Amino acid sequence: AVVSTQSTGDVEAMKREHERAEEEHTHEGCLVSHIQSLVFGGVDGIITSFAVVAAIAGAGYSSFYILAIGLANLVADGLSMGLGDYLSSDSEIKFAKLELSREEWEYDNYRAGEEREMVEIFKGRGMSQEDAELVIGLTAKYKDVFCNEMMVHELGLQPPSDEDSPVKNGLMTFLAFIVCGIVPITVYFF
Repeated sequence: AVVSTQSTGDVEAMKREHERAEEEHTHEGCLVSHIQSLVFGGVDGIITSFAVVAAIAGAGYSSFYILAIGLANLVADGLSMGLGDYLSSDSEIKFAKLELSREEWEYDNYRAGEEREMVEIFKGRGMSQEDAELVIGLTAKYKDVFCNEMMVHELGLQPPSDEDSPVKNGLMTFLAFIVCGIVPITVYFF
């Protein structure tokens, strides 16, 4: 809703929306973290099913064969997409955890070098030397915060979260594939 208040230019509504979001923690447990899985699954589901159904219908087969092959393809491809998303998400999370542990080790063993590196990154983004040193000096007091910032700014990775779930990602992809992929097939049920 904060995004919609931007398009209307209603500053007071945006402030109320922010306050409500802060009170309710509206981002916890929502589908936002699974948007990529939902989009990939849904788009692939509808396109793949349409292509399979169109090819079978174009070849002149009856509705029975279109349904049988279409549904078999729907389940098999849905499982494949879901499993692929699960494995991909799991690998990304393991890689991010490995990189975070490396950043933590570097922080523990060569903090000054890590701080200099971050100062240079911030200077490269337009900050003055003095401001970059101030920001990094303050941030470096907090190991977790500093290492997470290193992940983002040095490596371009999002730090791993306890809420990351390869199983949920895979399930979301599978369900989106099935829900969207059934659409081109439904005409042949009647």
